[in-house]
Amino acid sequence: MIENKIWKDDDMLVKNLIKTIRVICNLTQCEFAKIADLDQNSVSYYERGKRKPGLSAKVKIVNCANTYAKMNINVNDIDD
Repeated sequence: MIENKIWKDDDMLVKNLIKTIRVICNLTQCEFAKIADLDQNSVSYYERGKRKPGLSAKVKIVNCANTYAKMNINVNDIDD
């Protein structure tokens, strides 16, 4: 039971992470998919909660988020 809740929360986190990155970085799903090395249709399904990403896709999404977070931090450091 607890494992199912953890995975469900994990899927929701991925769904929200994709949308958040796209909005903050002003990316289309197609642009995000290219950066994350994913299929655009898959990104659409993940973002809408219609499909659950596998571990490989989750890693790619998190890596993309980390890349954009680092870029944002570096840009903010330059401004200070």
